[in-house]
Amino acid sequence: MDRSPELSILFKRLDKLSQRMANARAGFAASHPEFESDLSTFIDRRDSILSLIDETNASSVIATAEKATEDMESGLEHWLKSIDESYNKPLPRKNSVSM
Repeated sequence: MDRSPELSILFKRLDKLSQRMANARAGFAASHPEFESDLSTFIDRRDSILSLIDETNASSVIATAEKATEDMESGLEHWLKSIDESYNKPLPRKNSVSM
């Protein structure tokens, strides 16, 4: 089945999200298992978008899937950024006087 250009772009965006999630899972698996639940939520969202657009070219379905993909891209970006900020910023130093 030939895909419309919009659908092809959407699948590419979802593939890119899949790669980012796989990289996040690989990076967090050992050191931060507490992130697994959030990551699983993103994976479930991606799977639901894929099932929505699977085998269809209906423009209304594509528009809905594009919006859901945009929301997921934004959410994943925000989530990963918040993790980076939380774990990559050093704690402020406290001045102490040694005698």
